[in-house]
Amino acid sequence: MGKTMLNNRVSICAAAMLLSASSFADQVFLPPGSNLVYGASSNNQSIMSSVTNPAAAAAQFGVEDGQYRVGIISSVGAGLELGKVDNFYEQVDTFTSKYKNAELQVIQESDPLKAINTQIGLYNDLLSLSESLERDGNATVFANAHLPLMPLVISRKAWGGSFVLDVNASVVANLSFINDPLKPVDPFKTLPKFDPLDPVGSAQKIQTELDKLQVVGITAKFDKDNLLAPISVSTKIPANDTALLVKAAQVGEVGFGYSRPVWSNGSGTLTAGGRVKYYQSRLALVVKKLVTLADSNENSKDTLSKDFTYVTSTALGADTGILWTDRHYRVGAWVNNLNSPSFDYNQVDPSIFTGDNKGIVIDKLNSSIEQTYKMKPQVQVE
Repeated sequence: MGKTMLNNRVSICAAAMLLSASSFADQVFLPPGSNLVYGASSNNQSIMSSVTNPAAAAAQFGVEDGQYRVGIISSVGAGLELGKVDNFYEQVDTFTSKYKNAELQVIQESDPLKAINTQIGLYNDLLSLSESLERDGNATVFANAHLPLMPLVISRKAWGGSFVLDVNASVVANLSFINDPLKPVDPFKTLPKFDPLDPVGSAQKIQTELDKLQVVGITAKFDKDNLLAPISVSTKIPANDTALLVKAAQVGEVGFGYSRPVWSNGSGTLTAGGRVKYYQSRLALVVKKLVTLADSNENSKDTLSKDFTYVTSTALGADTGILWTDRHYRVGAWVNNLNSPSFDYNQVDPSIFTGDNKGIVIDKLNSSIEQTYKMKPQVQVE
């Protein structure tokens, strides 16, 4: 069991990374290179500050007749965020394992209440775990990297400013859960007594009580002739639409910017700049019911991989910024994605949901996803 959980844990985490391989540019997931320490503010210590404020590259213009600055190897970053659920991946394995075992299990007990309440407890455990996964279960993996020697910054007086070329790629994948809100069942406290003087009538009364469990998939049969184990219990849990939602994005970016001094006095210089970015994106949404994962003989990664359908699209983005450089300080501002470039996801088929609460589950799904991702303009101040 421990080996299976470990394999599935690795598989799901690997799926999140491998199924999304390249993402949302502008380094929104992780600051590139030394910007992880310095932040997005422009500075003279690192070439990576030239990919934040479009006006930053020209801040040092005029120190020499010409400047050429390049990245040495690459800037690479990665991160992982997990929700509050303890042993997140083990919880997923526990749900799928319990669901599968519940439908295979047949219990015969001499104690009727024990037989019934054992299955009721298993059913309620599934519901509780499902609620916990939706509330606290989520994971996000992300990474980004720049092409070697990027960014490239060239400043010459003859051009009046500085040109910046940058090529980078990023990746992000998010896993979350949508809960099917089934109602828990109260354990049975008593059952009608079997009366040997009225075997048919009393047996019917007992069976009538047991039949109330059918609505939650628990089948209990009373056999008046089996004195050792008069009640047998089996479970066929109703269609449960609790699902795993994976959102993956792959975006490559090529950015080309220009900045120059526009005004100066004895204490400082004002520079202004702009940047045009070309995006190529691949977005995907996958919704997989946990019971489907439980029924599959493949590992989680292979099962999810079959359903990934990426939608490829391209777009242009535009940034602009200004920067005042004084002898003792810098202050500036810039706006990313002035034109709000957008990218499309694949369509999700809601017909996979078949339970009594499918309308509620579909509403939850629609509130968790968007068919078009739009990069909204962002104002940043340094």
